[in-house]
Amino acid sequence: MPKVAGVEGKIQDLEGFRVRITESEEKDASNVKKRLAGYGYARAARDKFTVARWREHRFKQRYPHLEVEVLFEDGTEAKGRCKLATVRKSYLEQE
Repeated sequence: MPKVAGVEGKIQDLEGFRVRITESEEKDASNVKKRLAGYGYARAARDKFTVARWREHRFKQRYPHLEVEVLFEDGTEAKGRCKLATVRKSYLEQE
């Protein structure tokens, strides 16, 4: 079973942005490590996805017991209506 840092790294490698995964306050997350599965996607989500859509359709489908923040290159959180293209672009501008 992958650890949180491993899943964060897999998401970054595939999706092109960093995330911060935390335990959900609403659900019993005491067995997070036992239930943590690999990311499981072969292709990145489309640029036109919003952060909220990615979170709901990609992340929450795999990890309903966890919360996630999508991060811009500078470490600030991307809000729900932000497009993934905008988040990814922040990493390209720093190269």
